[in-house]
Amino acid sequence: CGSDDMKNNRKFDLQREFHAFKMIDNETVNHCQSRFTVLVYKLNTSGVTIPQWEQSLAVIHAMSDKYDLTPEGLLSCLRRARSFDKDYVV
Repeated sequence: CGSDDMKNNRKFDLQREFHAFKMIDNETVNHCQSRFTVLVYKLNTSGVTIPQWEQSLAVIHAMSDKYDLTPEGLLSCLRRARSFDKDYVV
């Protein structure tokens, strides 16, 4: 429903929201993820497809600075997870 101009404006607004997406102060990661998922769903239903790699980058950039999402930080996290699996899996 709506004119082509309205549909195009909606797409533009959603794309702008996607590129400006940030984690809100004191927001949980789960809530941030939920907001992001809803935004991507709205984009998809309006006819805008965002590639998976671009979605991943947007989430990384959206996260609070308190999370170490640098390549080194992510590798460190993976190493800890692997160590945890070896030490605690029965």
